[in-house]
Amino acid sequence: MHYYPYSSTFEEREQIRNDQYIEYQKIRKERESMSSEERDKFWKSVQCTVEKDVVRTDRSHVYFKGEGNPNIDILKNILLNYAVALPEYGYTQGMSDLLAPVLAELQNEVDAYWCFVGLMQKTTFFSSP
Repeated sequence: MHYYPYSSTFEEREQIRNDQYIEYQKIRKERESMSSEERDKFWKSVQCTVEKDVVRTDRSHVYFKGEGNPNIDILKNILLNYAVALPEYGYTQGMSDLLAPVLAELQNEVDAYWCFVGLMQKTTFFSSP
């Protein structure tokens, strides 16, 4: 998936960004409105791994450096939302390392999410058990 078609106009790109923003908010809302049973299952299967990984992701880079850095929470939110939107892929350790440079470059949660989705569509990702 390309974020914008090459031949798109400025107005078309703004519409695409708006549509992607709305879709991302729906995904976030779905994650935040899980029942307690769904939340427990999600914690065990996805969230605990994501939370361990993001605090180790590229902490020497200025964008992710320091305690209480809000960009770590953004990184986490993108990965959790990805796992909700695409449960067949979920989260695999190391995905945070693929997302980190995208987020650091774009510095926009929604744009980074959709670029990450496109990246993952083109990526073969293996993890040892």
